[in-house]
Order: sequence, then C-alpha cells, then structure tokens
Amino acid sequence: MNVVLRSTLASNTASLACVLLSLIILITIKVAPILTAPELLLASILLIAPLIALISDSPRDKYMTAKPKDPEVQIFNPSSFIGLLGFGLIAAALSYSSFIIFFNRAGISPVNLTDLTLPLYHHATTQAFLTLSICTMLFLFFERADNHAKVYSEYLWENKKLLLAIAGSIGLIILAIYTPAGQFIFGTQSLSPIDWLIAIAAGGIYIVLRQLQRYTRKHTRKAVLQLQKELTKPIKF
Repeated sequence: MNVVLRSTLASNTASLACVLLSLIILITIKVAPILTAPELLLASILLIAPLIALISDSPRDKYMTAKPKDPEVQIFNPSSFIGLLGFGLIAAALSYSSFIIFFNRAGISPVNLTDLTLPLYHHATTQAFLTLSICTMLFLFFERADNHAKVYSEYLWENKKLLLAIAGSIGLIILAIYTPAGQFIFGTQSLSPIDWLIAIAAGGIYIVLRQLQRYTRKHTRKAVLQLQKELTKPIKF
C-alpha cells in the first residue's frame, strides 16, 4: 500500500512539476506549455490499472519471522519527500528536453509560438507526454523493489496482474497516439520510431540516475552501520 501511495503522489508531483516548469518558461522566454490538459489527464489515467494491480502484490517479507518495523519510520518522511520531489523535477526536465529536442529536429524555434492548434505543436507535446509516461512507469517499478534488493530480479516478474496492467497502459498510449479517436480526444499526433527512441532514451537516463541513487544509498547505509559498530565496541584498556 505504501508503494501505491508513493506512486500516486509521484505521478501527481511529476505532472505538477511539468506544469510549473512550463509556466515559468512561458513567462520568461515565451515557450508554449509542453503538455495539454487532456494529456495530463491521460497520464493520470494510465496509472490507475497498475496501481490497482499493486494492491495484490505479494509481500517481500515473512511477517511471522521478520523483525518488527521501527514505529518511528513513517510512510512519508523527509527522505521519501525528497525522493518524490526529485522524481518530479527529473521527469519534468526529461519531458521538457524531449519537447525542445523535437523542435530542434524540426528546425523550428518554440519561442513565441502563439498558434497552439498547429499539428507540429501537438506532435511535440505528444513527445513530452510519452516521455513523462515512461518515467512514471519506471518510477513504479523502482518503488516496488525493496530499498536494498536488486530491481532486476525474479521479483520483477512475479506480479502478473501488474505486468498485464502495464501492457494495457502501453496499449492505451498507442491507441491515444495512433488512432483518429485518440488524437481527437487527447490532442495527440502520431510519433515516428525516432520519437519513441528519444523517449526511451530519456527513460534510460532516469534508470541510470535512479541506480546511482540506490548505489549511493546502499553504500552510505553500510558506512553508517560500520561506524555504529565501531562506536559501540567495548574499549579495551
């Protein structure tokens, strides 16, 4: 349940960060918003099925033999708050980068773009939407993994409902991007294979950053435990 709550907040934080970043840049250098309201709504809808599937997740620990959890450790503590804020900023930065990269590839500047009905603009927002969706799904998998366990293990494939839900969300993304009805409702445009590769590459950057965070946290924890062990050793005279 903790993972469900954190993932829900992470999705909302990322969407809010995208909106705030867009507003700041719109005010300062007159670049149009990177996401439309229907795309923000769709980004939230995509997580509903995976979050429901997480409720049926099997526990990592055997509760009868596991050590009791520290009552002082809350679901939302300074560490988790920083993690949610960090994800929101990273997802917003990667989504905005995808948006700008699309305009650069097209040889057009997004500055002072006033006609937001242009297919080119909606193509760029679709690129940003896809990047945001990929990063959010990756966040869910990282949060699901235990803090000190390998992300890429058999546990990744244990919850079949979650995998089916993720596949369904990807299918919904494809329908929203490539069908006339989806394009009409959500204001999307068809993406090329290169567009997908750019979004996937942005997801790869997030994976690298998250793995570095896990590595740093793991070794910092080991150092703290070792220091505590040294400090509690009896002094020999």
